Amino acid sequence: MSARTERRASTGEDRGRSWLRSGQERSGLVSFVAILRERARIVIACPLIALLLAIAYLLTAPTVYESRADLVVNPVPATEATLATLGLIRESSDPSLDVETAAQLINTPDIAADAAEGLDVDPESVTADVLIEPIPESNIVTVVAQADDPERAEALAEAYAGAALDDRTENLHARIDEVLPQLRDQLEDASAGEFAGDSLATQIAQIEVLRSGPDPTLQAVGPADAAVQISPRPLFDLLAAVVAGALIGVALALASRALDPRLRREEQVRDLFDVPILARIPRQSEARTERPLSPDRLTPGAREAYRTLRATLSAAWPRGSGEPRSALITGSSPSEGKTTTAINLATSLALGGSRVILIESDMRRPSIAAAMGIEPRYGIAGALLREASLEEALVTTPVYGPNLRLLVAEPKIAEHAGAATAELLSLPAGRELVDEAKRLADFVLIDSPPFTEVIDSLPLAFEVDQVLVVARLGKSRLARLKQLGELLSENGIRPAGIALVGTASTSSQYYYKDTPTPRRRESAARR
Repeated sequence: MSARTERRASTGEDRGRSWLRSGQERSGLVSFVAILRERARIVIACPLIALLLAIAYLLTAPTVYESRADLVVNPVPATEATLATLGLIRESSDPSLDVETAAQLINTPDIAADAAEGLDVDPESVTADVLIEPIPESNIVTVVAQADDPERAEALAEAYAGAALDDRTENLHARIDEVLPQLRDQLEDASAGEFAGDSLATQIAQIEVLRSGPDPTLQAVGPADAAVQISPRPLFDLLAAVVAGALIGVALALASRALDPRLRREEQVRDLFDVPILARIPRQSEARTERPLSPDRLTPGAREAYRTLRATLSAAWPRGSGEPRSALITGSSPSEGKTTTAINLATSLALGGSRVILIESDMRRPSIAAAMGIEPRYGIAGALLREASLEEALVTTPVYGPNLRLLVAEPKIAEHAGAATAELLSLPAGRELVDEAKRLADFVLIDSPPFTEVIDSLPLAFEVDQVLVVARLGKSRLARLKQLGELLSENGIRPAGIALVGTASTSSQYYYKDTPTPRRRESAARR
């Protein structure tokens, strides 16, 4: 039974295998730490920015001192009808209301003006610098004064508290002076008997005692407290800035991760697909370009990674059949490194002594000819249209010799009739082309366009032994990868694995020397 027949016979079985996962990320501390490491720049930058802002604030902010003067509220009983007429603070069922009432009574422009007069300042500045605070669940009202000098803050708190006591006492005395003559007249004209006269006399005596002293319902606890610096507070402000910046950085990292549609971590691939990662290709330091990278433009670590891909993919190929081996390389979106992977996998196999044919089936955006520096007379379109035989259309390169032959897409065809010509891949001509390539080589690799963009090459996936999916960190979109997986699964295709491009370089990759590629050795020999 041929490889194609075996593959098609196993299609129904493959569909029954579940290699797609839900895509739900692992939760817990490991995932959280991975997100923070992935967005370390944000997490580190936010506290640093907050720290710099805090330092700038400390260098420019004015120094503010605060002093407090406490006043005790002693409301008169509500049953004392006579005292209630004198404007004293009366006891209520809720003690907190008594304190709030006292705070409102002493928070007036008149008291601010009296305090300002003693300090020789404007009443407006006193109003701006003084705050009256009723202390919850207590009978204390606090006069809070702020200033740029500790002595001025203490003097302001003391002056306002004194002005408040004086104002309350003056109001009490003024009210007594109105009520007391009336009560004395009532005592002289009393005609209700001896008991009524005694009651009036008692009230008059009580009021006269009040007239001789301050308002008993509001008293100072003592002098104003020593002023303390409340702003800026260097140690507290710096620590608060770092903590706030760190929290903001973590929040931004989590938010950006939730809103980020791109593949950022290897774990995300594992959450989508239950297939192995065959190779991890490190990021390249050179500037990004639309042109695929040939081996001479790769770092030693990247070249070693492609050799690893050759080994792991070879292990997934059927053994002992004696038939040529074939693979189709695809991805979910353009510019993921798919063509670069196809080129370097082909060259790695060719350097190992195998005969390799690399077929470029992306006739809409051909790029292999430019990357390898060749100008073919014929290409895949010519071979499909029978304008030339496959052997006539295959092109070799001086660097890799006859071990590597390329069947590329012609740029002119791509410009004028790329989409129309690509439809030939789904006809018997496409299958026959792959079969003929297998007769001419040990390995046949097909560089396919992304299936989520166009499915021109999907029929060719049934003609090869393995399908390799290329994904790129920071570039591939999770939704597109999931769409690609569903498309392959619906057609009974299980990928051999994933080639993950754009991973971080590891220290082990620096073990390998910068071994010259054949093209570099050729250039050195010419010099």
